[in-house]
Amino acid sequence: MADTQCPVCSNKLSIASRESEKFDASNYDCPQCGKYELDDLAKVDRNFHDSKQLISAWIQLQNKRGNNRPYISDHFFEEDWFKNLGNMGFPQTVNEKLDGLLKAYADIVKDDYNEIVAVENNLELVSDIAARNLGEIYGLNRLLVELNYIEPKSTPNIDRVRLTAKGWQRIAELNKSISTSDSAFIAMWFDPQTNDCREAIKEAVTACGYNPVIVDDTEFNDFIMDEVITLIRQARFLIADLTCMPEND
Repeated sequence: MADTQCPVCSNKLSIASRESEKFDASNYDCPQCGKYELDDLAKVDRNFHDSKQLISAWIQLQNKRGNNRPYISDHFFEEDWFKNLGNMGFPQTVNEKLDGLLKAYADIVKDDYNEIVAVENNLELVSDIAARNLGEIYGLNRLLVELNYIEPKSTPNIDRVRLTAKGWQRIAELNKSISTSDSAFIAMWFDPQTNDCREAIKEAVTACGYNPVIVDDTEFNDFIMDEVITLIRQARFLIADLTCMPEND
């Protein structure tokens, strides 16, 4: 039977769930979490129920990185994966969530400083900052108003807001110090023969909650070695595959 409620955040789905091509899994389209595939066994796993807030944030992050329908299976909820999920860098403190919410508003309005953001029409905001629910967003909005980073356009819930000049200044400061500590730099031999290995490594890194970075997957404007050094310094860890094709006689 098709689900009409998201098993992760409990919001009403955009469309009813559909059977996946994967065995015993379904496709979900959620206005808060995003698009994902979920193994039926995962839904009864204890870790799934204990970590829904972070799982929702992880799905939304994967969607924004271009993984339009990440697959969540029961093996994801092994202890190591869960620990990695908790250390991915999602906002945890109040200050981190305030900054995250402010940046999320800027992403929505782009450069239109006059645009008003309606929170109820942008439920993904909850997942963007790993919030518990809309109520937490409204509470953070109150603090952003007190900081003069946003101005309220509705009451009593502050669910319609516009960025202030001070808010835009804060966003500029945040953009100068964006952390990429969730990235994993992958160094390996560039050849079509390594494609299968490369994709397997990328899938493993993504499943562990990190962003795989490979040099030839990235466009550069500067000298490539300068970019390589920068990416390595920014990465949380590095994976190096030192194998190569034997020389032909």
